[in-house]
Amino acid sequence: MTYCLKYELDQQRLIMAIVNDSRSVIPGLGPNANGQAVYAYSQSLIQQMVPGVILYRIASVNGNLGGICAINTNSGSVGTIFTVLRPAAVPFLSEISTVITNFISSNVFLQDILY
Repeated sequence: MTYCLKYELDQQRLIMAIVNDSRSVIPGLGPNANGQAVYAYSQSLIQQMVPGVILYRIASVNGNLGGICAINTNSGSVGTIFTVLRPAAVPFLSEISTVITNFISSNVFLQDILY
């Protein structure tokens, strides 16, 4: 499957939705995690969305949502802050990691900073 990164404006809602959907594959949460644990985990990710951090949705070329990835764009520390994949996208982790690495090394995110 082929994946790409798309700039996301509605950060908080997407983070909470992906974490809720992906709790079975998130270490420490598990499929039986209660709402308080899911909410606390979601809020910890939202707190990491500081100025200079951009959220991208990981989507297949067919438009299927595979997860989210936050990238720090501050000079001197460019890199991935966190990545959360939906259960259906977990088998494609190595391909998604390659897409993220190539995206960061090509500096394509610079156009989204100016958005």
